[in-house]
Amino acid sequence: GLAVVNYSTLANVPPGSFPVNSTIELVPLSGNLGGTLPATYTVTATSGTTFTVSFGVGAYTTGTGTMSIAAPANGPIPQSQTSGFAFNMGGGKYAHGSFGNMSVDIVNKPLKDWSSMGNERYVRIPMLGGVRYDIQLDYMENTSAARCLLSWYSPSQTKQIIPAQRLYPESVPQAPPAHISATAATALSGGGFSYQIGSSNGANVSVSGNPAWLTYSNGILSGTPPAGAAGDYQIVITSTNGSGTGTSVLNLRVDENPGTVPREYWSGVAGSSVSAIPTGTAPSSTSNLPTLEGPTNSGSDFGARIRGYISAPVTGNYYFWLAANNGAELWISNDDEPVNIFRRSLVSTGSATARNWSNEAGQKSPWLALEQGRKYYFEVLHKAGTGTTDNLAVGWSKPGEPTTAPSEIIPGYVLSPYVAPAVGSTPGTLYVSTMLSQNGATTSGVGNSTLRLSEDENTAYMTYTYSGLTGPITSQHIHTDPYLAKPSTIVYDIDTPANPGDGLQPDGRYKWTILPVGTLTKADIIEIIKEGKAYINLHTAAYPNGEIRGNYTLANGTRIFTPPPAPPAFADDHTTDAGAARFLTQATFGPNVADIQALKAKASYEAWIEDQFTKSPTLHLPEVVSHELADVFGSFATRLSFNTWWKN
Repeated sequence: GLAVVNYSTLANVPPGSFPVNSTIELVPLSGNLGGTLPATYTVTATSGTTFTVSFGVGAYTTGTGTMSIAAPANGPIPQSQTSGFAFNMGGGKYAHGSFGNMSVDIVNKPLKDWSSMGNERYVRIPMLGGVRYDIQLDYMENTSAARCLLSWYSPSQTKQIIPAQRLYPESVPQAPPAHISATAATALSGGGFSYQIGSSNGANVSVSGNPAWLTYSNGILSGTPPAGAAGDYQIVITSTNGSGTGTSVLNLRVDENPGTVPREYWSGVAGSSVSAIPTGTAPSSTSNLPTLEGPTNSGSDFGARIRGYISAPVTGNYYFWLAANNGAELWISNDDEPVNIFRRSLVSTGSATARNWSNEAGQKSPWLALEQGRKYYFEVLHKAGTGTTDNLAVGWSKPGEPTTAPSEIIPGYVLSPYVAPAVGSTPGTLYVSTMLSQNGATTSGVGNSTLRLSEDENTAYMTYTYSGLTGPITSQHIHTDPYLAKPSTIVYDIDTPANPGDGLQPDGRYKWTILPVGTLTKADIIEIIKEGKAYINLHTAAYPNGEIRGNYTLANGTRIFTPPPAPPAFADDHTTDAGAARFLTQATFGPNVADIQALKAKASYEAWIEDQFTKSPTLHLPEVVSHELADVFGSFATRLSFNTWWKN
């Protein structure tokens, strides 16, 4: 009754795979056991390439044959499992099912033996409505009749055979491949450009229409646009596989920056703080830098300002480093507007060694997200003291590069000079205020005010309007909210300003020369305005502490007016049929051949219009009467009057 099974010819089954006492499912296929039903047996003995099971003493005569082997396992499915796994289903003869997608949550569900002879097996599987699950049902018939049924049920559904409308094919024809990367990109002349082409369904990609400096290899378009390559390029990307071909166009824009940035220099400025730099005055000299690095050992006691725009070569997070001797600051805007700059890096004492990026904690900026092709305004302020060790440099780390130190000094190909506001624009920073009821005052009073802080931050100009107050204004001031440890105070008396020449001006504005007040320094007051802690307050007899007030906040927008482009020149096309028909459709009841010819005979559209005023007027009433209707509901229906008016 013992059967010795040799499994040495089985692929991917190492010796000793079936130890003593393990269970094996055997399906005899030929020989003396050929008619035996599949069953589970216990291994009683093993060798390097065989194992032994018992079919029962005297059950069969000695012989040889072939059989299929299955090794079921009870227990959790390991997390690393990625191929199909089996579980038994309810069915007739020799049926089991398997799910081949790990999105089906049956981890730690027991795996069942083969079911047969009408027995059912089931497993609980959490499933979400609308989610597809891959399922495989295997069925084998040996002899006689058999069938297999796969059913499901849930707390909200009775048991039923899974209907066909809930099943979808195992495989469907693939769609043609498609280009899945962005279809627009920007490159900068003189700087490296790289663009990864992504396509679906394992497609083969080819590129055409690319300029000579741009090559395609291993899924990457790369190259460096040379000088003079600025412009727009349309590059055709073709993706091909066995299911078809897909085509897309990459719109590549190449920008070319001037490659320099101006450095303004003020000589004879004592101290080492950037606040001492007289940026409101004309510089002693100006030079251009090819990179964002100043000259070394250029003098003592000077101030310098470098300002312009940085064009981001790629989209992502950037880090900036500032290195200098004495004092320096790096300011970068969130866009190309100077009004939106923020200080990103700071050097307080500096280092005599050029490009010392780690001398102080504030030299490295937080990350700043920039978008490819967009310009960002920046300013670098540098105040050098005495000595000959002055130096200044700004470096950066682009997306994907190490962030422990800058990868390079910011190069010239991303730099362009600052463009001053157009003539006629109003310099300074604008703040606005909406005045409403103060401290519970019962009033219908409201008001608005603007405060424009000059570029040098020495002067402000204020305007305001109001309505609905309970009486005349008795006093009016600009106050501060509590600031640090300093209490609220009046910093500008609108009626009686402290500085001669301040107050109401001929143009209707109120001038305010910003000076220290009490314990508040001039710098304190400027910072209070910028932080939105300055407010205007209007007082009346009914409310001596103030009837309405409003804090000043930074106005949205820009101080630079960009005039719209001129409208396109008018093209007189009245001598063409199409032009004449279009005009008559818009100006009359509709074109006909005679009217088109009459219009084309005129010198211009204007001449035709002027000629209309020479025509005799057409009266409305006679036209209506002449078209009287023979209608039981009335001879002069509304439509008759309307059509007559429209015709005239």
